[in-house]
Amino acid sequence: YKLDRNTLQCTVLHYFPDPNIPQDGRYSWGTLLIGQDGWLYGTSSQDLLNGAGTVFRLNPAGSNPEYGYTILHRFSMDDGQGYSPYDEPALVQTSDGMIYGTTYYGGSNNAGVVFMLGTNSPYPYTVLHYFGATAGDGQNPMAGLLIGSDGCLYGTTYQGGANQVGTVFK
Repeated sequence: YKLDRNTLQCTVLHYFPDPNIPQDGRYSWGTLLIGQDGWLYGTSSQDLLNGAGTVFRLNPAGSNPEYGYTILHRFSMDDGQGYSPYDEPALVQTSDGMIYGTTYYGGSNNAGVVFMLGTNSPYPYTVLHYFGATAGDGQNPMAGLLIGSDGCLYGTTYQGGANQVGTVFK
């Protein structure tokens, strides 16, 4: 939704799931990212197709087809590329326009991934890290990423690490 601070009018921008979008997401937990292009970007931790979640883009003017609600990436439980993003905040964007995020599950070790996603069609998706790949590695990132002044991504995991109670990673 959006709330006009002057008129206090509240407008719903998109309903999850949208009955007109058979494979729409549901359970959007994370904070929306205002992209460099002015569009809103977010995640849903599940979707109607396979329950694995989505990354979407929405014009802040509204969700009617003319305003442009687009699913940029649909996660799958079967492809090893991560699924179920429910981070807070959900996504970050670097100066080159790429969006970065994490998934709680999936990947080669079913312990989540860090991913990169382009904002221009065909929206290329790349896994940058599979959690749980080595002894002591973190597992199941539950919080979002930060971009440090050094340009690196920083985050935390809920589990894993030397004591199996989480990690801080770079």
